[in-house]
Amino acid sequence: MNGDLVGAGIVLLFAVGIMAIIVAMVRRSQSLLTRWAAASGYVIVEARPALFYRGPFFWSGRGQFVYRIAVRDGEGHLKAGWARCGDWLLGVAKYKVEVSWDKVPDAKPQT
Repeated sequence: MNGDLVGAGIVLLFAVGIMAIIVAMVRRSQSLLTRWAAASGYVIVEARPALFYRGPFFWSGRGQFVYRIAVRDGEGHLKAGWARCGDWLLGVAKYKVEVSWDKVPDAKPQT
């Protein structure tokens, strides 16, 4: 019986450790995205994690996080796109943010 408690304690400790690592990685990816936006002159309006469909970043490493984003620039214009945080090899341990903006059709003058 004592061995069962030790085994259960080890499993619980392992699960808590994995969850702590996941939470730390999510927070780090959010921090990378916020730093990128500030350095690029944007304010993040929305940033949703892309859990299944990752847009142009369908091929991403396990340690990378992809977000569907909407930002506002200094002139008040809105832009939307996809952002991938982290490096393929090092994940979010590396400060790297790649962005792919949505294509917006050219505005045509109304006649």
